[in-house]
Amino acid sequence: MWQLLNAAGTVRDIARHTRTYHFAAAPATTFYLRTESATVQIIRWVKPLIEVTTRLNGAFGWRVLAEHDEVGVYVAAKRRAVIGTLSSAIFEVRLPYDAHTILKLEACDLHIANLNGEIQIPANFITPQAPVMLLGAGDDD
Repeated sequence: MWQLLNAAGTVRDIARHTRTYHFAAAPATTFYLRTESATVQIIRWVKPLIEVTTRLNGAFGWRVLAEHDEVGVYVAAKRRAVIGTLSSAIFEVRLPYDAHTILKLEACDLHIANLNGEIQIPANFITPQAPVMLLGAGDDD
């Protein structure tokens, strides 16, 4: 019985994958993220560094590409057609306050921490199936 439980734990651990990418960020750099059916956490900080941590449950169901150049950092994550429906992902992104941020999200949960300023969300941006949650500094949730 214990061998069966240990084997199940090993398979679960193999299916989970965490990776952290680090990129030097020049002033006013651009960060671009494109993903689907994931949780995205944006955290601003004062370091001149962009740090992207990917937590993939069912890593076999995801393809992730991260690149950078002199203009910015680009991360694209796509779920595989059939086996991707069995997987989930969390993207935790830490970036400088002056980084220009572009997010192309489909059916995602978005959390923003350490937020100052104004955010405008177009009326047709939110659908009942895809609500937007914004968390500013000092919020309990």
